[in-house]
Amino acid sequence: DYRRAYQERFGLCRAVHFTTSGKEKLIFLSTIGTDKNNYARKPNPDLSPEVRKQWAQERDKYLQNHLSQAKFYGIPGIDVFNASLDTKGNVKSFLVREDDTIHPSPKGVLFISKKIADFFALHHLIN
Repeated sequence: DYRRAYQERFGLCRAVHFTTSGKEKLIFLSTIGTDKNNYARKPNPDLSPEVRKQWAQERDKYLQNHLSQAKFYGIPGIDVFNASLDTKGNVKSFLVREDDTIHPSPKGVLFISKKIADFFALHHLIN
């Protein structure tokens, strides 16, 4: 069975097994997306535009796959990734730190935190 082989190979089965003893919940969280034009511009100013775009797209694909795996296994997922994108598919600039153009800015951290809190409230996981 494909699912079982995948679970055993990547340890998801063991992770779920260890978190099903009671009140624990396993929830996947995606983080903010990337800006294909500016990804890693500060720490890597010499990257060609093509490589910069490739790195950004690889990261975005990883985040999208993360959400797909959650859906495939019936695990709840908090989709910060899609909520963080503008109409062109780039992360909204205020969500990314200017000093590294990769990680969430303070506003980005608040954005992610709000998405988590909204999810918890919607699914009655907090009192």
